[in-house]
Amino acid sequence: MKDISISDWVLIATTIILATAAFLTPLVGEYIKHRWSGPVLRLSYAARPPGSHKTRLNVRLSEAQVEKCETYYFRLAIENDGKTQAHNCEVVLEQVWFGNSKGGLELLSQFGPIGLPWGSGYTDFVDINPSRVFFCDFLTIPDEAAQKWFAMFGNYIDFPGYTAGNNGLVLCTRAAFYSQPNRLPPGVYRFHVAVFAENATPVRAAIEVDWSGQWRSHDAEMFKECTVRQFARTS
Repeated sequence: MKDISISDWVLIATTIILATAAFLTPLVGEYIKHRWSGPVLRLSYAARPPGSHKTRLNVRLSEAQVEKCETYYFRLAIENDGKTQAHNCEVVLEQVWFGNSKGGLELLSQFGPIGLPWGSGYTDFVDINPSRVFFCDFLTIPDEAAQKWFAMFGNYIDFPGYTAGNNGLVLCTRAAFYSQPNRLPPGVYRFHVAVFAENATPVRAAIEVDWSGQWRSHDAEMFKECTVRQFARTS
């Protein structure tokens, strides 16, 4: 068998290096593109319109009877701070923690992750352009009359032991399951929320809500009765 010469080894090594480079170059290019010029999602909350405000709510009792009520909406703003479009974005309520009698927070163990709806009738998944802001429905507090009617219609799955009345904090989830509540009594809660996209790093936040249960007609007064604070989280 003929020995392989140095020039042959150089040729073989060069071929391997070129083939490897041809394979890796597109992958490295995509990584750099995603890392430095891809979408960057940001989640925020503000106690002012259009994120949070009072609006009219018509409750249809029959074909001829409509009850005119009011409700407060609390929405989360999702913005793309990157340079390219974020694809198939969704917001998920992952966990609910509630204030216990000891002054701490306790995980609501029977609550599983569930999607939150985009406002203005968008689909479950949206594409967000750079510098574009989308609002996601998070919580709502209908007035007592509206909650009474919705409870009669079976729209609510109440927090275990909630018997205080129609002054609950209603989660704006895309679906309601009998195994987990969507109406919470007055109290302190911490919600773990995450934003996911097909081509962006997930963004997570903790939203703490303190609801006194006292309905107010004016936004400024209501936002003192129901305070919302945002915290960063990594898991």
